[in-house]
Amino acid sequence: DCDWGMRTIPFAGAAVPLMADIPVWKMMEKLQKTYPERRDEIVEMLGIDLNWRMHQLSDGQRRRVQLLIGLIRPFKVLLLDEVTTSLDVCVRQDLLQWLVRESEER
Repeated sequence: DCDWGMRTIPFAGAAVPLMADIPVWKMMEKLQKTYPERRDEIVEMLGIDLNWRMHQLSDGQRRRVQLLIGLIRPFKVLLLDEVTTSLDVCVRQDLLQWLVRESEER
């Protein structure tokens, strides 16, 4: 039983492998209960389908899920490594705007 995204300092990096045969919603079970509004906002921004199965995702879809795990919990410090790798232009722009807004609100 993994506590995906429950770290005090979230990290979303290119080298984080997520290949298990598990749906996204299952990975997010604990976080969904704790931060449902934030989850909904980030899922919509990144265009994630919570029924996606991790072992079937493209690199871009997997990157979106990594970002969801890293961003869903409010943070004081956020470490991002090659955050826009594998993202399409529209999602990249939405993500960067969201990060700026998050930074300004803190």
